[in-house]
Parts: sequence; structure tokens; C-alpha cells
Amino acid sequence: MSVQDIFNEISLTKDESIWESAEDSNAWNRKRIKFLSEYKECMFEKILNKETSTARKNVKLSGALLMKAQKTQETSAKLKLLSQALMFCPPGEVMDQVLRVRARIFYNIDKISYCHEDIKSIKKRNEDDEKLLQYQANGSSDTNKDQESLLTEPNKKYKNFTSKIEVNSARNKGRFVIATEDIKPGELIAEENSIIGVADAKFSRDHCDNCLISLDDYCLPCSQCSSVAFCSKLCRDQAKHHSVECLLLDQIYRADTGAWHLALRLVASKPAQFWNTAEYKQENQDSYASSEMSSAFHLVTHDDTADREAPILMKECMTALYFLRILQADGYFNNKGKKSQTELSKEELNICMLLLHFMRVVFYNCHEVTEYIDQDVIRRIGVCLNPSLALINHSCDSNYARVVKGRRSLAFATRLIKKGEQIYDSYSPTFFLAPRAERLEVTESYNFNCGCEACVENWPTQEKMSDVCKQMCTSKLNDIEFADLKDNLQEVLSTEENISVETIVELLLKCYDNIQHPDKLVLLLETKLHSTLWKVHST
Repeated sequence: MSVQDIFNEISLTKDESIWESAEDSNAWNRKRIKFLSEYKECMFEKILNKETSTARKNVKLSGALLMKAQKTQETSAKLKLLSQALMFCPPGEVMDQVLRVRARIFYNIDKISYCHEDIKSIKKRNEDDEKLLQYQANGSSDTNKDQESLLTEPNKKYKNFTSKIEVNSARNKGRFVIATEDIKPGELIAEENSIIGVADAKFSRDHCDNCLISLDDYCLPCSQCSSVAFCSKLCRDQAKHHSVECLLLDQIYRADTGAWHLALRLVASKPAQFWNTAEYKQENQDSYASSEMSSAFHLVTHDDTADREAPILMKECMTALYFLRILQADGYFNNKGKKSQTELSKEELNICMLLLHFMRVVFYNCHEVTEYIDQDVIRRIGVCLNPSLALINHSCDSNYARVVKGRRSLAFATRLIKKGEQIYDSYSPTFFLAPRAERLEVTESYNFNCGCEACVENWPTQEKMSDVCKQMCTSKLNDIEFADLKDNLQEVLSTEENISVETIVELLLKCYDNIQHPDKLVLLLETKLHSTLWKVHST
């Protein structure tokens, strides 16, 4: 039985007034959580039974994968099978054997650092193993590569942004980001490592559970479950959330909690004692960094303005309680002196309310984690929370875009953003890609109706836009020069050869001086700039 099945089964039983109330307040949500916790079904005992977990280690399967790998000739296929064998292998003789075979392959293909990592992980090393450790890696290490920051002049207060912005606030806008100097297309606006992230279920075994990068030849498994792998020991050590999710991750995915899963990971990333203090609520007035829990805590939740219906409120509270039961199953709390299993201590109730708070934070502020495949194919592989980029407000005519690798996001201007102009993200598809009615459905789910220029003037989508460029009245080009500009624009858009970022930016700047916005070809060139930035920075 799934969490949704349990919700359906117990709905409108016992006190109907609680089920039917649409009052959204801390007092009422505490009441809902206490009420739900009294249901035996809301212990989720069958769902959260680690003894019956599908992610338990399987030494027979691991051995079979090892045998298959040894019969495989192609190196990458062999390494993939060995990594799968490690995922299912409990610590012991078979794991040592798998590590030993994989280490020798890494040695043969000159990935000595990976070789050394595997040898060091072997519990009972032999003489040949020790000899492999004597070989020195040429050049830099294959593992734990730290990416150098591309943000050359960071903002003094908003550490993840360029110095060319400031963050303001207004009653009807909340916080928003504006340019304090002209920002050219292709220029880096922000660089952010998300405070937390989670891969979608189908990518959970081939992407690092911590940093979310794609796992290629090398991976490290969890020692207790077969649900996740890591790209390095550093990531395995940093993934504090996994001790709570270990052997339960498949059940969490089946509960279909979506981005709410990030709330569980945020809480699980810190010990229970951390949340007993007010430290995470205290904002630093002189500094705002994405790594600080206070930055995540104070993101918008729309508690006072969202019109949540009674079933949604109950579903939210039940999901928060489900996450709390996962924490309990891991021994997250000191439960001495509790009278019953269903009873919630004061600490547990506070944590459950915190989970509910973060569920709303991530709902309104999370970003997709995407990755570049090839030929301009970009796919979603998960979600993350970027407390800095979440400060950027919405427009259906956005002027910046992200290049993402795992939990690292690079935010680039895709258009000339002049001093004093606001920087805009697009929470929905842009006006260029989707009609207003479709965009409105998305923005309403974020608790606002968009009033950007594209919506107010109902700009046409790409399919309905003309290819004819309209010359600005302030343009200084004569007819021949303007025709040459259009030809150049069409030529760049039609070419299949790689064109540099600098070439595209130069052409865009000339277009902004001479062609009226919105223009189909210019918008397509901005899209080409984004795809080119992906190619340059995603490797």
C-alpha cells in the first residue's frame, strides 16, 4: 500500500471537521499533524520496513555481474558491469575481488588515481595490490576535482552573484535582482552550488547521490544499500542525508513526493540538535550565501497569500509526517520516555513543522537539474534548491539562462541587460515557446498571475511570428546595411558549424541597436547563445 492509498483510505474518518478545514496556520497544521499521527496507518510500518527493502545487498547478483564482466571484452562495458556488481555487493571477499578486478582495469587505461582508490578500499590486500599502490599517477588526480570559480568579481554581500547586481525588495514583488551596470549577453551573472539536490528516480543509480553528476567509469557504492552510488569518497562523506534514506530511498520515490523530497534531505543533512537552536533562522545582514541554511529557510513560502484547499493541506501534513517517520526509522531522535509509538514528542512535532515549512520553500523555489547530452539535447535529471538564483523573479520574456552540471549552476545573461533593469527567470515556458493560457497555468501554481509585457500585450509564439525584422526608428543603418545585418543573422542561425560565444554576442549587440524587440530571429540567436554556452561549460 502506497502513501496515497493510505491517504485515500483514512480520508474523512474520525473528525471530519479537521479534514474539511481550509484554515492554514501553524496552529491548525500542528493540529492536523497530531491528528494524523494517531492513525496506526500513519506509522507507515510496512512501507518503511528496512528488512523487506528492495535495496538490500545481493551477493549472488553481485557475483553474477562480476562473472559477466570478466567475460566482456569492451572496457567501458566491463567497467559498467563491475560498478553494478559493487552496488549490490556487501563488504567482504566478493567486494574485494570486484575492486581488485576494477583496479587493474583502471591501471591498464592509465587512470591511476581510480586504481589507487579501489586498492585502498580492499579489506584484505595482497602483495600485488600493494605493488599497484606504488605506481604514481601522472598529472592531476582523477577523483575529487574541484572546479575553479568563474565568478571573477563576486558581489560583496550576495556571494554567489556578480558585483554588477543588487537585490531589492518591494511589497508586491518580494526580493528581486537588478543590474547596477550594463551586463552583456554571455556574461556570467551568478555561480551557485545548490544547498541540496535529488536525482529523479530513473537517474538515482547512474548519478552521484550527492553532487548529481553523471557516473561514468568510476563510482563508489553505499556499504549498506544498492540504491545509490557516489563519484568520490568526498561526496560519500558529504551526503549526510543518506544515512536516513538508506534502504528506504526506493520507497520514498514510490511515494511520489516530487520536489518535496528536498525538504527531507535538508532536514536530514543536519543532526536533530542543530534544529533545536535558532541559528538556522538568523539572517546575516551583511552576507547572503547559498550554503547557509538561513538563506534557504527565509525563501518565500506564500503562507499568508496562497489559497490552499483542505485536501491539499491534509496531504501536505501527511507527507511531512511520512518524512518524520523516515527520520524516526533511522533513530534520528532520542525517543526515551515516549508513551507510545504514534505519540509525537515536542521535538518531533517541531521537526515535522519544519519539514512542512521546507516543503513549501522547495515548491516555490526549486530549480530543475538538467544535463547536456549532445546535438542540443538537454534532459532533466533531478531538482535542487538554489537560494541565490531563487531571488530572481519571473517574466515570460526572461533575460538569463542556466548551464548546469550536477548541483552547480552557471547563470548567464542571454540578452543585453541595461543598468537599472531587472534580471528575469522564466518559471514557465517563455512566450516564444508557449501561448499565454499555457503559461498562466504554471504561474498560477506559483501563486501569481504574470503581468509581464509579453503577457499584457499577448506577444505571439515562435510559430506565429514573422521572419521579417522591423528596423528601430533609432537605427543608424541604411537600407543596404540593415539588409546585410539580416543576412548575417540568418547565416549564423542556419550554420551547423560551431560558432564562438564572442561571435554570437557581437551580432546580438548589433541587433539590439537596430532591430525592434521582440524579433523571431534575434530570439532564436539568443537561444543559440544559450546552447553554445552549454557546449562550452557543460564538460
